[in-house]
Amino acid sequence: MTEVATIWVNGRFLARPITGVERVAHETLRELAFDLERSGGTWVFQGRQFRLCLLAPAVDDRAIVQRRAEDLGLPVQFCGSRTGHAWEQIDLPMFVRGAWLLNLCNTAPVVKRKQWVFMHDAGVWAIPQFYTWAFRVWYRTMFWLLSRQGVGILTNSNFSAGQLAKHLHLPLANIRVAQLGSDHSCRTPVPAEALADVPLPPEPFLLAVSSHNPNKNFAAIAEALRLLGANAPACVIVGQPRSDIFAAGSPNAGNLRFCGYVSDDALKALLDRALGLIYPSFYEGFGLPPLEAISRGCPVITSATSALPETCGEAALYCDPADPKTLADAISRLASDAPLRASMRAMGLERAATFRWANTAASVKRAIESRL
Repeated sequence: MTEVATIWVNGRFLARPITGVERVAHETLRELAFDLERSGGTWVFQGRQFRLCLLAPAVDDRAIVQRRAEDLGLPVQFCGSRTGHAWEQIDLPMFVRGAWLLNLCNTAPVVKRKQWVFMHDAGVWAIPQFYTWAFRVWYRTMFWLLSRQGVGILTNSNFSAGQLAKHLHLPLANIRVAQLGSDHSCRTPVPAEALADVPLPPEPFLLAVSSHNPNKNFAAIAEALRLLGANAPACVIVGQPRSDIFAAGSPNAGNLRFCGYVSDDALKALLDRALGLIYPSFYEGFGLPPLEAISRGCPVITSATSALPETCGEAALYCDPADPKTLADAISRLASDAPLRASMRAMGLERAATFRWANTAASVKRAIESRL
């Protein structure tokens, strides 16, 4: 019987809430599992058979981890006595010693050579002011050490590949691009009751996804709405409200509706009803939220910086994140021009259709095969 070798997947992300990098890991692995199933359960590379298996900390909530592994269609094993970075840097490399390891969420054991690492951006160099000193030092050191180990490096856009090559002093050819997908946004119908518990203002309204990360630039949204005055559309904020920016005494407090965290289905329903998504981030390695928006026919206003134009193309209106007046002008244009909105919806749907998680998985699979 031919021996089947295991490619282990760093499953530290499995117990975490599904946000940006976790979404990438889940969707990429789901497509890789589909590909494995079509191939009879194993891949054949260089005349050898390989399978994928998730590996998670033994101290994690096993019920959550196993449920998510089942959803992905992959087996999971547990190991170690630690959690977090300690598990990743000590327990994980000890368990997979001699085997191959796939890491999809930025971090990986720095002592291991036979592995691939998906680095999502170079933000710790490009926008250091938005990270703590400890976070900057750790990520810069980790990325540098990993790049010097000869590991396979993947990233999500040509922009991020260029940034990582520049800051890590690597040949651009050493970094493989696996663009992300958006088809998860339209995989299942949105329940009619998705917005039953979401307090909405009268339509029309804009949508913004809030975060405590100052890189997301919510100060620009507050200022743009102030500049528009009585002509400002209502704006629904989901996620974590920045109380330091959207203060109760803001001149536009009546135009803002804070809804807190909402379910994936509720977010999709909001995208379906919104005039547009506002996303004036200073820096993005890819820009998944705008892509999710255009995949549902929601027009997008975003920044003309970093990877956002590469992701959104002509399907978005652009602003200067450092100049709130340009954001206000884009909001005014979008709100007053119905034909423009219709054109943006059509262009967005056409563009989003080219971003498929199956393509992401295929790029990851090619990167895996190239180093075995």
